[in-house]
Amino acid sequence: MSKLCVYYTNSINKNSDHVENHDRISISIKHLHKVLPQTISIYDSNLIFTYVQNEFSLFNKEDIAYILLKLKYSNHYLNKIKDISYDLDEYEIVRGDTYFSNVTYDEIIDNSIILYYMCHQICSNKIKYAYCLIRPPSHHANLNEYNGFCIVNHTYLTAKYLHDTDNKRVLILDYDVHHGDGTQALVNSNIDDNIFFVSMHCYGNGFYPGTGHVNENNECVRNVPLKRGINNDMYIESFNEEVIPFIDEKDVDIIIVSNGLDAHKDDPFEVMKLTNEFYVYVAKYLKSLEKPLIYILEGGYNPDVIGSVSKDIIDTLTID
Repeated sequence: MSKLCVYYTNSINKNSDHVENHDRISISIKHLHKVLPQTISIYDSNLIFTYVQNEFSLFNKEDIAYILLKLKYSNHYLNKIKDISYDLDEYEIVRGDTYFSNVTYDEIIDNSIILYYMCHQICSNKIKYAYCLIRPPSHHANLNEYNGFCIVNHTYLTAKYLHDTDNKRVLILDYDVHHGDGTQALVNSNIDDNIFFVSMHCYGNGFYPGTGHVNENNECVRNVPLKRGINNDMYIESFNEEVIPFIDEKDVDIIIVSNGLDAHKDDPFEVMKLTNEFYVYVAKYLKSLEKPLIYILEGGYNPDVIGSVSKDIIDTLTID
């Protein structure tokens, strides 16, 4: 069994006018190729499609991707994404600060294929840890609704697929600086599933998206709202007191990390004051649970931070 594989989505989208652009992936992957040992396998979306074709005899990209996407999203919504994307010459803001480019639909298809294949690798014990660098992010996307840079909620879809097809109890840990309102809503929409959500995020004074108060907590959801500007020590204290007990009591089979890195002190949003130390601390705890782990990139808009934190997390998970 390989210990960890890295997966990422190829794209020709170079929209540098928006903070959520493909440099987040391309620059961080170049860094990982340079610094990770050759024992760590790094697969792009084109290679994964070839593997799926060979291993599962599935040859149509949309058919493969829709295995995940149709778990929650309607044909009408998916066709809407396709039509908007394919009608564009370059890119366009479609709602608030959420934009589509002429390759957005293709990226969503490729992301879905990566995650479909990765789930099978995890469930067949071929890998223990998966580190996925895909975009657009997920956690603000609700049912048939895009918002906050997010088009579809791949993080939740991954949990749902693992739950429905392999009877897994799955916990999603979200430490993006913004509350995962879409993920929370989707978890609540199937409250009887064994899918759980715990979120650490900035809350208060109108900070986006304005959700994630403790009064939204229930059996499946635990919110840990935090004040703007706090550092590693305060985050780690809240993680120990609020997050670990919730994870421990759920006794899940797999943990998915909504791997948002925009609470880092060097993120352009400048909201929190975390360093790599926090993300390593969490990775060490999760590794100690001896369960499969899936990291899926959410926010984080400094590609150098994404590359650096990713390297430190991967080292933590793979070095004995």
